[in-house]
Amino acid sequence: MLTIFACKEDKHFPVENDKISPAPVTNLVAESLSGGAKLSYTLPDDPDLLYVVAEFEIQKGNIRRVKASSYDNSLTINGFGDTLTHKVMLYSIDRSENRSAPVIIDVVPLSPPVKETYKSLIVAPDFGGITLSFTNLSEANIVIHVLTKDSLGDWITVENYYTKNRQGSYSTRGFEAVETQFAIFISDRWNNRSDTAKYVLTPLFEEKVDKSKFKIYDMPTDNKGVHMSAAYSIDKIWDEKFSDPCYHSKPGSGKPQWFTFDMGAQVQLSRFKMWSFRGATNLTYMYAAGAIQKFEIWGCSAIPPADGSWAGWVNLMNCETVKPSGLPLGTLSNDDILAAIAGEDFTLPTGTPIVRYIRIKSFETWGKVDYVYIAELSFWGDVQ
Repeated sequence: MLTIFACKEDKHFPVENDKISPAPVTNLVAESLSGGAKLSYTLPDDPDLLYVVAEFEIQKGNIRRVKASSYDNSLTINGFGDTLTHKVMLYSIDRSENRSAPVIIDVVPLSPPVKETYKSLIVAPDFGGITLSFTNLSEANIVIHVLTKDSLGDWITVENYYTKNRQGSYSTRGFEAVETQFAIFISDRWNNRSDTAKYVLTPLFEEKVDKSKFKIYDMPTDNKGVHMSAAYSIDKIWDEKFSDPCYHSKPGSGKPQWFTFDMGAQVQLSRFKMWSFRGATNLTYMYAAGAIQKFEIWGCSAIPPADGSWAGWVNLMNCETVKPSGLPLGTLSNDDILAAIAGEDFTLPTGTPIVRYIRIKSFETWGKVDYVYIAELSFWGDVQ
C-alpha cells in the first residue's frame, strides 16, 4: 500500500470534466465610459456556468481579459487610450473550463482618463517651483510626469506623481527663481499617455530657513508636558529625523494646546511643510491618534509678552491636514501613505508679515485624542 500511494501522481482537474460548451450570453448591451465600457447581458440558464470573460485589444498586440462571476450580469472593461471602435468578445465559461461561442460587440469608449485629466491641468509658478491642479473624474490610477531640461538641454524627469484622487493639487519644488522650462504629461498603467504640455515659468523666490538656529521658547501658558521622557521634546520637530521618538505631548494635555519656538531670524514665510506622524514607517500613526488635523500657526516679530498671552501675536494661517483618500480612521490608501511620508505643504497668504517667533496651536487630531505628535516641521521664505 505504501508503494502504491508513494507512486500516485497528484493531479488537479476541474471538479466537472465534460466536453459540453455552455450557451453564450444574450442581450448584450454596451455603455460607453471614459477609456472603456460597461457591458450588460443576460446569463445562460446553466447551473454549470462559472464565469463570463471579455477579451479585447487595447493596443496592437496587447490583449486584456476581464472576468465576471456567474452571479453578475455585467462587467466593466477599461484600458483604451482612444475613442475608436474596438471589438470585444464575450465567452461563457463553465466549471470544466469549456468556452461558449463568442458574442462580439463593438464598443466606442469615451475620451480616456489620461486625456480628460490632461485637459483639466492648471499649472502656475509657486514658491521654489510650480503647482499644478487637476480633476480626475474617473478616479483612475494615473501618473502625472513633471520634466525639465538639464544643463545639456535634454528633458529629464523631475517627479512622477501617482494618484487616483478625483481632484487635487501637487507642487514640485527645488528650483531657483529664474525662467525655467517645464513639461507635463499623464500616463496610466496600460501605457496610454496624454499629449505633453510645455511651459516657461519663473518660480517665486524662497529659501529654506536654517533650522540649526531654532530653539524652544518656553512660555508660561505653553504645553510643557511630553510623552514618557525628554526624548519626545519639542526640539524633535527640527532635528531632520523622521523616526520615533518625535515631538509628542503628554496624554491628558487637553485641547487646545500650543508650544512656542524661536527661528533665530526674522523671516517673511512663504510656506511650511509638516510631517504629522510618529515614525515614518509605522502606518499605525498616520492620520490617526495624535496626528494633527486642525491647527493654527501664529507669528510674532518682537519678543513675545513674558506672561505667555497672545498680545502681539498674529494668526498667520488656519490649517487642516488632508487625508487624500478620505477613507475612515484606521484605513489607508497608497496615496495616503505616500502623502504622509512626503509631508504636507501649507502655502501662507501673500503679504504674510515678517516674524521670528512661531506658535503652533492645535485644536483637533485625527484620533480625537488630547495629545499631539509631529515628526518634523520645515519652513521656507525670505530670510531678512
